[in-house]
Amino acid sequence: MSNIVSVYGASARCLSKLQILFLFLLLICSPSLVSAYWDPSGLIVCSESDDQLEAQIISDGNGGTIFVWQDERNGNWDIYAQRVDISGTILWANGGIPICTVPNDQLNPHIAYDGNGGALITWSDNRGATSDIYAQRINSSGVIQWAENGVAISTLTSSNEYDPKIAFDGIDGAIIVWTDSRNLMYDIFAQKVNFEGIIQWIENGIVVCSEENNQSQSNIIKDGLGGVIVSWDDSREGNYYHCIYTQRIDASGSLLWAINGVGVTNIGDNRSHYSHQICSDGAGGVIVTWKDLDYDPVIKAQRISSTGIRLWGEYAANSIVWHSNLDAPQIISDGKG
Repeated sequence: MSNIVSVYGASARCLSKLQILFLFLLLICSPSLVSAYWDPSGLIVCSESDDQLEAQIISDGNGGTIFVWQDERNGNWDIYAQRVDISGTILWANGGIPICTVPNDQLNPHIAYDGNGGALITWSDNRGATSDIYAQRINSSGVIQWAENGVAISTLTSSNEYDPKIAFDGIDGAIIVWTDSRNLMYDIFAQKVNFEGIIQWIENGIVVCSEENNQSQSNIIKDGLGGVIVSWDDSREGNYYHCIYTQRIDASGSLLWAINGVGVTNIGDNRSHYSHQICSDGAGGVIVTWKDLDYDPVIKAQRISSTGIRLWGEYAANSIVWHSNLDAPQIISDGKG
């Protein structure tokens, strides 16, 4: 079972310099590790010049962690990564390993464990005329495994691709999902890349959802059978109302649920649903949580089965506390469904 790790920053985005600080709050991977901790004041993972932002963190599968972030030390935004062992020792080069340092900005990195001590990383990349999607694999020793500065996942010059998310497929590669403007509105696309860095599906990705209006803010988890489950914010009912939809994709790139996705939230209820997060239910399905904006906001959750059926009732499971400041729910699996 993965470790629970808390991530916090030394300052807000507005400051000229940011030190990324991390503290182990709890270790749950084995009873023998429960007493292990780092310095209560936090571990400095990177304190290079200018800003380090958008930090992401995963377990390294051995009690430690791998971090990725966007970094402005070179005058534009680049992507860097670092590994820290269970005792808080920095394992890779001081200041982090460069994942991508080409000209122009590389933004919004997302990271997944590769199942072998390393990491799979994706980001939005502005090296070309438009925003594209790139990815990289780094092994447990901090050695880049694919082409220098990343493998192109989607590079259409006629559109912008951004906000990528990545998941290990559990077998031999990764599946990446992103928001894409190639159809004039924003839609959801996906691509698979194997452990050699070779694209597996059609060039520039498969369509996950291309309904009317905009789809964005995707999330992704592996389904345990070589595929993934994807979720996103959806405005098909009108741009004033945001619903949440989800889709399951198998290892070959086939969509297993309804075309353009299964509705997680209630369609046509004339309210908006924001800030959704997802986790596996351990049985090939997904549990989704979100902020439901009615007269007062409420936190809700819904479970979708492996076959795309809503399991927790028409109106989902409500939080029992109503308050105007409810926001930004997070969710993890308890390992028992």
